[in-house]
Amino acid sequence: MASGSSIWTPGGERPVGPTSEAGGSVADEARLLDELGRLGVIDVLVSAAATVAQIAYVRLDERQRDLDEARRAIEALQALVDAVSTAGAGDVARDVRQTIANLQLRYAETIESQAQPED
Repeated sequence: MASGSSIWTPGGERPVGPTSEAGGSVADEARLLDELGRLGVIDVLVSAAATVAQIAYVRLDERQRDLDEARRAIEALQALVDAVSTAGAGDVARDVRQTIANLQLRYAETIESQAQPED
């Protein structure tokens, strides 16, 4: 990687700045850094919680059921709610806890319905 600044992305480290080899313009990179600078950790945690909750609901749906993935998503939400609570976002944490409770109930109902023999 070239010397200079870089930013982590899910695709790996990405160089930023005038010597960037990433193919983006310096203005695009500056705009990205500016947007990241305005983001708060709470914003990212809330976004992540919403995405993980959506994944859990999809994995509990009979059309795309994957109970292992649903369980992992519920566990991830539990970790996220702890982080949100620690950051002082009590209202958001309460909402995430309610979502976790709803998902846990749906998960238990799904497990129970699978265990019952069909008539």
